[in-house]
Amino acid sequence: MNHTVVITKKPVLSGKQSTPDGAICGNGDLAAVLGSSEMGMRVFLGKSDLWYAADEGSGIRPLGYVDINIPAALYNNVYRAEQRMDEAKVVCDFREGYSHIGVELMVPATANALLIKLDWSRNFHEPTPSLNVRQTHGCVVTPFTEKDVEGAYVAYEGENLRFETRAKVGMRRVISGENSAVYAVMVCTEADSPDFRSIGLSLLEDMDEAVIARLQAEHKAFWDGFYAKSAVSISDSSLENDWYASQYLLAVCRGKPMFPPGLYGNFITVDKPSWGGDYHLNYNYEAPFYAAVSSNHPELTDYYADPLLAAVEGGRKNASDYLGCEGIYFPVSLGPKGLFPEEDRIYPEKMFLGQKLCASYAAVIPVLRWRGTLDTQYARSVLYPYLLDVAAFWDSFLKKEKNGRYSIVGDAIHEIPYYQKGFRASKYKGAIRAKNSVLSLGLVRMVYSTLLSLAEPMGATAQQRDHWQEVLDHLSPFPKKRGKYIYTQRGPKKYKVNTVGIQHIFPVGEGMDGKKAVKTAKKTVEKMKRWQDENGTNSLYPAAVRVGIPADEILKHYIHNREHFLLDNGLYNHKGGCLENVSL
Repeated sequence: MNHTVVITKKPVLSGKQSTPDGAICGNGDLAAVLGSSEMGMRVFLGKSDLWYAADEGSGIRPLGYVDINIPAALYNNVYRAEQRMDEAKVVCDFREGYSHIGVELMVPATANALLIKLDWSRNFHEPTPSLNVRQTHGCVVTPFTEKDVEGAYVAYEGENLRFETRAKVGMRRVISGENSAVYAVMVCTEADSPDFRSIGLSLLEDMDEAVIARLQAEHKAFWDGFYAKSAVSISDSSLENDWYASQYLLAVCRGKPMFPPGLYGNFITVDKPSWGGDYHLNYNYEAPFYAAVSSNHPELTDYYADPLLAAVEGGRKNASDYLGCEGIYFPVSLGPKGLFPEEDRIYPEKMFLGQKLCASYAAVIPVLRWRGTLDTQYARSVLYPYLLDVAAFWDSFLKKEKNGRYSIVGDAIHEIPYYQKGFRASKYKGAIRAKNSVLSLGLVRMVYSTLLSLAEPMGATAQQRDHWQEVLDHLSPFPKKRGKYIYTQRGPKKYKVNTVGIQHIFPVGEGMDGKKAVKTAKKTVEKMKRWQDENGTNSLYPAAVRVGIPADEILKHYIHNREHFLLDNGLYNHKGGCLENVSL
């Protein structure tokens, strides 16, 4: 394999907006993202569990950065960074004539460390790195020096926090040569080890050539094993590289227990990422994982459900308090450890934005994992108990009509902007009172049909099976008009942005039962034409494949989309969160 992203212009978005454009490497928990500074190169550090969990302004936060002094004549004029995805390394070569500085970055697969290998020509002094820890709002940074390690303690703590976050980070020079050096930065948080203060940097203190060689060997073994699980080889090298970038970018920010990647993963280069980098449940959180199981990487979803399960009790309270229902009722925004980052008990609609479907949409990825693996252990510990709670909500919320059909009334297919200044409910009356949206109907079908598929291995009772089948048999049909699906039976019939009108087809997997339904689905996708949609490309393109739109037409639009929105590092710079399109 040789799947490398070559970047020949210095990063300008990293450190300035939420979606960075610099080369990226990481081990799932710790990420390094290239940026620029007055000194030359800046390497931003992000950690998946570095959260500020306050009543207001919650979200993931940056750890800091390492600055590397590179003369402007080299850095600005002959920039070259290679994001070597096969090796999970970033290799930079700034070269002009006999003058050159080389930088190689690697975050070992088995250690939360950043290894920085430098080499330079004789006409330069050593481009000595400097570690800077970010002191963002609510953060206390305490510098320390221990032997030859320079670093700092980081703490988000206090009575007003839902949970506290503490970390220790340090850097030391490990190897010195005549015109080369190796530095190591290591990070340990309280979530990594309760003894992070005393033992967190022990590996850094013991680091030498032998330790580095071991880490490199473990790193190679991990990534060789990762890519051995699936591969593609096609004549279009750019498209093939995009596929590997999809796998790579999710793998390097896949998170850890309780801290899966949110809207920006751990590619955090600004003090406060948009939307706090949280878990938006009405498609954004799910979208990066759409292709994980089908690419034979179910392990990338290992931590996905952790925030859902941690929030179940809060979701039950929401359902009871706000709707008088059983089961779970999730807001749009979720965080780790049961956190509702935008909780508002005075004006709760600011949390829910008119949507009752969020807990069901969140089930999409566990359902895809079950369908793709038939892993009964996963189903028993994660999916089945969660779906029972989701179904309990719909059992309470579904409305039985006189014709014997179950209807869904008051579940907005697209979020209603209660957060806008001067919001007037009368303007959104139709959306607020919407009846039978295609997305809600698709999600309910997915929930109950999946429960039926789990009935035998999970030992469901005959009464449970009969009830689930009865709901499916009597659920209202998808609303249609003129041979295509429409958004709602009663309420908004279209939106100018997003693809909620086809998400029951993909990723939900409904609305395709029989030739007539396939024809309806195909016409729906054809008429939508959201090939460059700021929020919906991640579902429109696979939906187009699923309904049978010709490959050459899909590829034509895909190439146009990548030319306009794909950044050099493989991320898409659409209006929404950066990670949501890595599955594209």
